[in-house]
Amino acid sequence: VTRRERPLADVWQRTQGGPAVRQMAWLLEEWRIKIYGGGQPQAVPVTEETLQAQWSEVRRALAL
Repeated sequence: VTRRERPLADVWQRTQGGPAVRQMAWLLEEWRIKIYGGGQPQAVPVTEETLQAQWSEVRRALAL
């Protein structure tokens, strides 16, 4: 589990994966495709800013 994934994994276990958490997981998968996919197209374009914004949404949804 990477530095970015550890907090999400902890939240996932506590919440059983609410909508904001599921979206974050999806974005992380798309991020992996962007980084390691060798030019494969992404279903959703993801940037570091997108990940940061979604993590803020997770935190807000869970009142962390």
